[in-house]
Amino acid sequence: MKNSRAIVFPLLAVLLAAGVWFFQNQGGTPQIGDSNTGLSLSKDEPDGEVRADPTEPREVVATAVAERREDVSESSDESAAYTAALGGLRGRIVREKGKEPIPGVEVLGIELRVDVVLPTIEQAMEFIDGPNPVKFRVKTRTDGEGRFVLRGLHPRAIHLLGIGLKTTDASVRFVDHTPDRGETVDLGDIVIETRGSLRGVVQDSQGKPVAGARVRGLDIPQIAFQAGIGDFRPDGCAFVMFNETSFVVAPPPWIAELDRLLPFAETTTDATGAFDLDGVRPGMVTVLVQAPGKVPLTRATRVQPEQERNVGTLRLARPATLQLSFVDTNDQPVTTARAAAGRLLAMTPVGLTEAPEGVSADGTVKLSGLTRGKLYAIWQREDGAPWNVVGPLHDGDTKKIVVPAAAVGRVTVVSDKGEPVTKGVELAATFALGGVSEDIPIPGFLPKVRRDRIRPVTGEPGVWTIEGLVPGTWNLRARAEGFSFGGAQMIVKEGVVPEAKITLAPSTHASFLVVDSGGAPIQGARVYWNARRGMPANMRERMPRSPIPFMLGKTDAKGMLVADGVPVGATRFAFRHPAFAVAEVREQPVRADVPIR
Repeated sequence: MKNSRAIVFPLLAVLLAAGVWFFQNQGGTPQIGDSNTGLSLSKDEPDGEVRADPTEPREVVATAVAERREDVSESSDESAAYTAALGGLRGRIVREKGKEPIPGVEVLGIELRVDVVLPTIEQAMEFIDGPNPVKFRVKTRTDGEGRFVLRGLHPRAIHLLGIGLKTTDASVRFVDHTPDRGETVDLGDIVIETRGSLRGVVQDSQGKPVAGARVRGLDIPQIAFQAGIGDFRPDGCAFVMFNETSFVVAPPPWIAELDRLLPFAETTTDATGAFDLDGVRPGMVTVLVQAPGKVPLTRATRVQPEQERNVGTLRLARPATLQLSFVDTNDQPVTTARAAAGRLLAMTPVGLTEAPEGVSADGTVKLSGLTRGKLYAIWQREDGAPWNVVGPLHDGDTKKIVVPAAAVGRVTVVSDKGEPVTKGVELAATFALGGVSEDIPIPGFLPKVRRDRIRPVTGEPGVWTIEGLVPGTWNLRARAEGFSFGGAQMIVKEGVVPEAKITLAPSTHASFLVVDSGGAPIQGARVYWNARRGMPANMRERMPRSPIPFMLGKTDAKGMLVADGVPVGATRFAFRHPAFAVAEVREQPVRADVPIR
């Protein structure tokens, strides 16, 4: 059962990256990542060249893969050469009826690229916030004739257009002709289909109007709702059950941001529970109604263009309720606890909950609005702490939960010579979901200890305490001035003072000089490190070996990048710029006696 612990949410992160890689593979475009190395060159592009003398600065010579077809200008922090290598899209947004242009509608250029999900080393170690994949490189608005031009898109990426998001014209379109280096592709007319509308009234199980309910018209397959996807709420949590193993994931804020941008018709009910939903795409549509403390409702209907359909009264089902009380080991109320509950989705070990609620002054909370069935409650001792799962439970159950005392752990940070490390030390502690070691970093998803709870011990050089540790496995990460990153695991058990030692290896300033075939420096080239394949053997137990590369940064005006924290002996670096083929250095290691400058 050990392997099953790592399946669900860690796998989602890998699938996200794999999806980006998959899209980038289409059409023989260069890519970062393959099944063997994690960093590679496209088979149809020439390799970069590397100077053989390791005592000289390492120069990676990238080979141009295409001539620039059209100048593209963009105001950004990138160099002129980088900007000129970017592509663009242009077209016209029109309505289906009469091909009438739509003026003033916002058009977003959405890119699916590896860079969107690749963390830096600092992000993977949880020293800083993880990457936000919900970001749009360029956006514009259509002119009076419905025309738009988007400049500044990366070639060799999958592109989508977000059209009129959060409006009745909301659409997302895949671009089947992506721009090459310096090229602006004309997409022609992009037709927004004629839409219909829905109206109705939402009532609770007792026939009372439900004000402020979120109502959406979703034209996605019915099987998704049969599986229970209607239970999803962007401010809720997901829990996973594998026999006796369970864990909970609280999505980061960008999930809610993404949810708000989905291209579906949306409105809210008024004080009488009534709603008018405009901009619904024609065809089979599922009306999804959600309200805090209420059971979600789905209703399938058919929408006709330019017609309004009255779906009548939508009455929500009678909800299930749970009563939870939280006490410490002395049977005193725990007033900082938070809880939520939900059911398992059909034919899956995954469940979804509403937004967690805090308990009252007596340590109790009543969870309502639950879909009836086999229920599970999730709880944490305080905001930010790891979650626990209790269940199965049933409608009307009362459950008393004893919250164990949080432990204070001791961490010793030493050099590879066994000497205490004290200068510039920084620690991070993240909880391992289901006891899984953090071979796959998921920045932003893992519970972690607040910085103010990690303190040095006075009079004990190199020793730190970490407060607020609950039973389970914790992944510890450390960095310090003059050392590479390091880590260890700490097993926390009730009644035992947890201890761990982190050994840091010397670090070097790994410098890279990237030039073109004529020897001119390339500004803005991205540098990546394949930590899984290029981690020194003596460091493999100290750092997470991610299947996706870390991004070390980008080169300056002189074509240079200095990367701190890369361990001595590291190999497998790759270099990427939109104007050139991907270049890679596989075997030459970072060495303390021969810095790569």
